[in-house]
Amino acid sequence: MLRLSRNILSHDISVIPSPEEALMLLSGALLLAKLLKALKAVLREAI
Repeated sequence: MLRLSRNILSHDISVIPSPEEALMLLSGALLLAKLLKALKAVLREAI
């Protein structure tokens, strides 16, 4: 997933991603946000 986002964002900026690619990037961002939120909660409980 990360490689896909890097490939889309680092190459030709005139190319518009397909809806499938945009949804993959969005779902990856949401999964990362969910993971970071859970990690923050675990770290908060550990203190």
